[in-house]
Amino acid sequence: MKYFVFVFLSVLVSSQVFAERVEPNGVDILEILESYSKSNDVKFVVDPRIRGQVNMIGLKLEEIDKTDLNNILQLHGMTAYKKSDVVYIVPAQREEEFGEKWEAAK
Repeated sequence: MKYFVFVFLSVLVSSQVFAERVEPNGVDILEILESYSKSNDVKFVVDPRIRGQVNMIGLKLEEIDKTDLNNILQLHGMTAYKKSDVVYIVPAQREEEFGEKWEAAK
């Protein structure tokens, strides 16, 4: 009986750990942009087609820097252009440019 309880608990615990690994919390892309905007005093204008969930594992909203944000946008088929003091978030395949690409300093 002790062996059965041990095996049952082992399977239960391992299934919980596995379930947490394969189901990361999705964060809305607009929530990421809003958080970045507040933290870094950046103004965004976002194309209405920009939407979706970003699965972040080991990365918190407050830890996202400019490089992370550009990489997230690129992974989701988006790009950012800066004109004056506003950053425009548009689909990457959009032909017209709004200004210079908004990228991290290298």
